[in-house]
Amino acid sequence: MTWCTAVRELRSSVIKLTLLVINDNSTESNNSMSMSIRPVDTSDIVVLHLLPDTVYTSLLTVTVHGGQNITSQPATTHTTSGGFIQYSLPLIKNKRV
Repeated sequence: MTWCTAVRELRSSVIKLTLLVINDNSTESNNSMSMSIRPVDTSDIVVLHLLPDTVYTSLLTVTVHGGQNITSQPATTHTTSGGFIQYSLPLIKNKRV
């Protein structure tokens, strides 16, 4: 993920991470999923139930104590055709701020 503003400028402790994943191939109203985690609970976010051969756009929002937040630039991912490959599920690593 890349950021339009430096995360350090928030100058407070992170209380929540929110990942929004949007299915760019879908025109239906339920084309996105969102999940929020507390950074003390985990350092990884695993996105399940992705469709094969689909383009997804992801945005990560960092919320700090006091309510300020910053959202990453969009990141695009294209899932494979669904055939067996010897790789684990997609994973977005969270680096502590």
